[in-house]
Amino acid sequence: MRNLDKHGKPIAPKWSYDGKPSVRSLLPQIEINGKKEIKLNTGIYYLTVQYNNEEDMWGVECGVIIGEIAFDNRGHVLAQGSDWDKLLKGGVIAAGDKPTKWFSTKVSSSPWKDGDRLKFKIDTNDNTISYHNVSSGEKETFPNVLQYTNNRTNRESLQVFAYCGAKNLKEFPTSSAENNRLSIIDSKKEW
Repeated sequence: MRNLDKHGKPIAPKWSYDGKPSVRSLLPQIEINGKKEIKLNTGIYYLTVQYNNEEDMWGVECGVIIGEIAFDNRGHVLAQGSDWDKLLKGGVIAAGDKPTKWFSTKVSSSPWKDGDRLKFKIDTNDNTISYHNVSSGEKETFPNVLQYTNNRTNRESLQVFAYCGAKNLKEFPTSSAENNRLSIIDSKKEW
C-alpha cells in the first residue's frame, strides 16, 4: 500500500476504484454481524483482527480497508478526500477541498508486529472510526471520517476488506504466505 508518486505524495492504491488496475474485486470481504455490507446509520460495529507475520523478508503489505479507508501494517492510514490534519483537529472538509486527492498519516509509531491485535470501532451513526492497537496501546479516533470517504458506488453502505500482498509474488514462497495474514478474532454489532 505504499502508493506514492515520484514526489512522495499518496496516489490511488490498487485496492481503490481509481487503482490502475483495480484489484478490489479480488480482495476478501470481511463479514461483520454476518453481513458483507454495513448500512450507514445502523449502529456501532466492532472488528478485532490479529496480525500474523513471523518473518517479513518478502516485503509483505497487509491492511484492513473500512469503506475507503486503509489501515496498513506499516502504521499508516490512507484515504481519498480526507485531510487528516484537518479532521484530527476537529475541522470540517469543505466541498471545494480536492476530494480526489489522497492523504496519508501515521497512526502507529512503529509497524505492526507478529501477534498484534487490532481493534476497530465503526460508528455508522456519527461516521466515526476508532483504531486501537491493543498490543502497543496506540489509539486514534477519526471523527466524521465516513462522511468524506465512502463507497462512491453506494453511499448508503460500506464494506470491509482484508488486503495482503507482495511486490514480487513470483518469489513469494507458500510457507511465508501462510505466515503473513490477518486473522479475524471477533466481529459484531453493538445492540
